[in-house]
Amino acid sequence: MASTLVSLTREQGYALIQLNRPDVLNAISRELLTDLVNALEESDAGPTRTIGLIKRILNRALVTDLNALLEYEAAIQEIAAATNDHREGVAVFLEKRKGAFIGS
Repeated sequence: MASTLVSLTREQGYALIQLNRPDVLNAISRELLTDLVNALEESDAGPTRTIGLIKRILNRALVTDLNALLEYEAAIQEIAAATNDHREGVAVFLEKRKGAFIGS
């Protein structure tokens, strides 16, 4: 990935995505959003449904105010928490093992 705003590294079976805009406290811009979505797609290391939900939140961040965005994010969190991949993610964390995400 050739971005100066977002970096993607892989370590011990995990993909780590970092934002690099400290001068503006990592504020979302169209370029940052594009690079972040590309990194999520490239990482291919996580739950695809959850990645889709994250993309929806990021897209909404460009067109709404903070309070509305936080409400939307809370609703998305409820959806994500009900998925099989969320349960798998919790198990992966607790058991310190590599995940087997299925996208649901």
